[in-house]
Amino acid sequence: MIRELKQYASMARQTGRFLRTPPIADARADLLEKRGNRDAIFLEHARKLIFDVPSNPFHEMFHIAGCDYGTLAEEARRDGLERVLQKLYEAGVYLSHDEFKGKREIVRAGRHIRAGPESFSNPLILGGVVGSSSGSRSRGTPVRRNLDWQLYREGLDRFLFPALGLERHTVVQLKAIMPASYGLRRALTASRMNQPQGAWFTLGGTVRNSAHYRVLTKLLILSARWHGATVPSPRYLPHNDFRGVARYLAELKRQGRDRILDTMVSQGVRVAAAAREHRLDISGTVFLVAGEALTDAKRAVIEEAGCTALPCYLVSEIGFVGMACREMNKDNCVHMMDAHYAVISRRRKAPLCDLELDSLLFTTLASFLPFVLINAEMDDSGEIGPAPCDCPLSRFGYRRQIRNIYSYGKLTGQGTTLLSGDLLRILERTLPARFGGSPTDYQLVEIEGGSQTAIELRVHPRLNTAPAEEIKGFFLGEIKQMWGGALTGREWTQTEGFRVVHGEPYMTRSGKVLPLHLLGFGGRI
Repeated sequence: MIRELKQYASMARQTGRFLRTPPIADARADLLEKRGNRDAIFLEHARKLIFDVPSNPFHEMFHIAGCDYGTLAEEARRDGLERVLQKLYEAGVYLSHDEFKGKREIVRAGRHIRAGPESFSNPLILGGVVGSSSGSRSRGTPVRRNLDWQLYREGLDRFLFPALGLERHTVVQLKAIMPASYGLRRALTASRMNQPQGAWFTLGGTVRNSAHYRVLTKLLILSARWHGATVPSPRYLPHNDFRGVARYLAELKRQGRDRILDTMVSQGVRVAAAAREHRLDISGTVFLVAGEALTDAKRAVIEEAGCTALPCYLVSEIGFVGMACREMNKDNCVHMMDAHYAVISRRRKAPLCDLELDSLLFTTLASFLPFVLINAEMDDSGEIGPAPCDCPLSRFGYRRQIRNIYSYGKLTGQGTTLLSGDLLRILERTLPARFGGSPTDYQLVEIEGGSQTAIELRVHPRLNTAPAEEIKGFFLGEIKQMWGGALTGREWTQTEGFRVVHGEPYMTRSGKVLPLHLLGFGGRI
């Protein structure tokens, strides 16, 4: 509790600094300058934070690869950033997701490289708000956001909203309260941009299980208001009931106001389904959605309500990766907004099966990003290529896209992310120890429904001594012990998105029982 109080006190101070600091004078010019100097920024970044810092694990990787700074600079200037990153990957300068999380030792050419949880933190970031990545592992990976990052992220919004014709749309949020900070950040940015703001809806759980988060959220809002910001107070939705959001959007439409719903994918789909079910006209609403893959089935529900879905691709450790334009209406596709990062891909086999995919490898460029990373896997897959559209984002220079984005090493639903390794521990050890059976008697399955993604825990029928509700409560209790667990368990139970059934496990084509069924394996049930 003391740790949390210190964290939120720091967040309040950082919010005050942000609100007192003028925005970037010309967001378009700033982005153009950063994009035009990506190669030079990368080299400076590598020199200061890797080659001059022997304790950085990448320093040793470069040494093993036989690449000094002079060689790196010469090849980057000759071949370009992405080609150099591809060569570096082939030479062993990369980081798997398990290595980054500290779950696997780093070994290159038979040599063991010492690394700890803080080995990849950016030493240039001394202050700022400390958050966490969206994983489920212990308390997650600390993610530090400083003032420069906040101003840059605001600059992206100042460029994006006019480019997409959304700058005068009323922003309606369906976002979580603390410990997630996205809802507050969006409200602060909208206030500084003088963008109309509507309600902030949230699945805030009950007073019993989230009272302190409600209080902390309210205190941060009051602090922001004291500094002159306009921030709406969250409106807490009833259990599994999204009609309030749909009614609010319908009322804005009746008033003739253009509107945006900023939310997670599954929650946005639930709003669209509620509007259709109760014959509420929300047509024309633009859904800005993130947090999980926007599948064709989910997009169809939003479009059947007469609305437009624009997915955003975010990675906690990297930040904002990309945004869809209005012409990207399939394949979970976004423009790569890559002034602050670089990305390449590699072919690899997915865990637990033989499916080949294009794994994305990210490199951080900006000095304000929380981590120093080169070719780091985040267990996300996507196809990189040219953007075929002639939209304002392409004309500005964002002419590359990532399509068919999904996570192959995480299970994502209701906007929360759980890492496969932690889930496997619960499925293969914790559940059998508590209820009996073997590791293959428990299986998580992601079921693609018409209005939301459902997560189903299948328990072999022979283990019928414990009721499904008892197993469900125990499983969610294990999740709640992890970082973000209270939020995760609350959101799953709020939306009826998680259930336990006694039934035979689903099998692969080869007859293998998967203890974990991961998103994107071409076999969502």
